[in-house]
Amino acid sequence: MYRFIDARLCDQPPAVRILVLAMRHWVIGAVNGRCVCHVVGCAFRSLNLEPALDDFHLAMRTLYNNALVSLTFGSFDRSTITEHEAILLGALAAASKAENGSLQAVSRGLVHADMAPVLTQALASLAGQLEFADHVLRQARSGAGGNASPNDGQEP
Repeated sequence: MYRFIDARLCDQPPAVRILVLAMRHWVIGAVNGRCVCHVVGCAFRSLNLEPALDDFHLAMRTLYNNALVSLTFGSFDRSTITEHEAILLGALAAASKAENGSLQAVSRGLVHADMAPVLTQALASLAGQLEFADHVLRQARSGAGGNASPNDGQEP
């Protein structure tokens, strides 16, 4: 988590930039009463990340409706990552490494206790979807092709 706090967004890998911008668009859309499904859906679909969209929405909706504290997300043109964006990125990193204890602790620190398992599951599933999408993209770039599935046993 700490490696992301106040880090320049332009220096981050594409997946981090996409997630931070999606978080920002989601929050701005929700605050302004816009359809967040449409606001972020287009970006996810254009990047072939549509399978991760439901998990992303569930995580953001859980945070939006059940946060223990006021969460801070950057404006769209902010050049650095906010503390709460960094916490969520750290939680996704923990989920991708199967560090369930860390992921659960972050969830309990962000939302009411009864919603922490929902946030934990949404973030874990989102991390898995993003890892699989990255795996497929790397295969396509390397020309490996094939019909990979999330359970094919290959390392992402």
